Amino acid sequence: MNKIIAILLSVFLLSCTENKIEIENLTLNNGDKWEANIETTNGITQMQTLISKFNGISIEDYHNLNSELKREFNKIIKACNMEGDAHDQLHHYIKPILLDYFKKIDSKDIEEVKDGLNQLNIHLNEYTTYFK
Repeated sequence: MNKIIAILLSVFLLSCTENKIEIENLTLNNGDKWEANIETTNGITQMQTLISKFNGISIEDYHNLNSELKREFNKIIKACNMEGDAHDQLHHYIKPILLDYFKKIDSKDIEEVKDGLNQLNIHLNEYTTYFK
């Protein structure tokens, strides 16, 4: 598992704008969405659901949510059976989740935590732009 994360971390690059996430090296499949496995799509949907139902206030609430989000994300990683270009594109998509958003939500600064969750939510909503 740690090898997978290390590989993913070394492969992906990300840049963000205020209202939209732009993910370096992530492209469409000749104008079409990439085919993703059902486990990935379900996992992303479950993460979105966790965020939409979240009404926590304290930093501990945010950290607990982040633990739940990480559990769902790990299910995606474990169930990955995609191959080829679609698999490579998915890796471009998931890199910022691993490198940026989870870390921000684990911060001790409540404003950074809230910002990280907001950025993760925007990012998760971009999934259907690139994958079906």
